[in-house]
Amino acid sequence: MNAPVKNLAALERSSGELVICTHNKGHGNALAHLMQDGCLKARFPKMHDDGPKRGVLINTSGGIADGDVLTTRIEVRKSAKLALTSQAAERFYRARQLNRPAQIRTHLSVEEDATLFWLPQETIAFNGSAAHRRFDLNIAEGGTFIGGETMVLGRTAMKEEVTHCNLFDSWRIQYANKLIYADGMKLAGKLENTGRSPSQLADMVAYASMFFVSENLDQLQANLRDVIENEPTVVAGTSMRRPVLLCRFAATDSKKLIALLSKVITRAEQTVTGSQRVSDAILPRWIF
Repeated sequence: MNAPVKNLAALERSSGELVICTHNKGHGNALAHLMQDGCLKARFPKMHDDGPKRGVLINTSGGIADGDVLTTRIEVRKSAKLALTSQAAERFYRARQLNRPAQIRTHLSVEEDATLFWLPQETIAFNGSAAHRRFDLNIAEGGTFIGGETMVLGRTAMKEEVTHCNLFDSWRIQYANKLIYADGMKLAGKLENTGRSPSQLADMVAYASMFFVSENLDQLQANLRDVIENEPTVVAGTSMRRPVLLCRFAATDSKKLIALLSKVITRAEQTVTGSQRVSDAILPRWIF
């Protein structure tokens, strides 16, 4: 009997959904709900302090390819504190079809007096990758948020270069149920015709956006500018639209950018919460 001919054109694609909800009922920060489906998982190492609930996000598919569909929903209820990072750097692999990007949706909700640290490790995009990410952040009045995303265009040490891709990141931030910030970063087609222009990324191979939502933004902005000015090899700047402080970074060396981000997050935490415990534990790679 002849074996059936496989359809080589149809490749398996990943899908996943992750829902995390935390609360604080007076006995510390704890999980209220956890749902894991498909390739998205989360683990919560035991911590012996009274800090935020800390978790590690995991994509068991090993990376993201064109056609993947991933959805993450995070809810931090009133007075709770949650800090999230990723197990490793995410990867956007080369797409067979640039017009069929992976769809990644992240919904973040922070209630009154609650705090969310969204600190995943960097995303590495390979040449020819295709992925569209959308982040929806909804913060109640009195909520606090420290977080953002970092993109690295190829691995410099491996002499990788991204010349064409279909990448799009968009952020929508609501405060007290009112849209106060909307922005997007798009790299599509041949980068020498678009993203490599002097008015855009030029020769930069890594960029990041960090968002801070809290009170006392004036002091926070002043403190972050002190940190940024001490690292001239990274192009960086801050802008404010209350109650959001935005920091943007770009560099020709991803390691220098990530090192500066670590300093910025630590300084922001000191200013906003008066503590270093979260950044001390999360910014280094987790070890199990």
